[in-house]
Amino acid sequence: MRIKGFLRVESKPLNLLVQGVGKRLSVNFTDTKIPVENTGNLVFIGEKGRIDQDVISAYLHSSLN
Repeated sequence: MRIKGFLRVESKPLNLLVQGVGKRLSVNFTDTKIPVENTGNLVFIGEKGRIDQDVISAYLHSSLN
């Protein structure tokens, strides 16, 4: 599975770049100029039928609490 996206962090002036392939995950702040409408979304890419959106959503929501 692959994951990629830019997230905004309230207390930080830079965007957070999230990239992952398989078990590797990279999370770094970046000064790359990203339009506001392109932040806040993570894209998951994987084999059809092998990604469980409910499991990913539950995991991400639990990480915010």
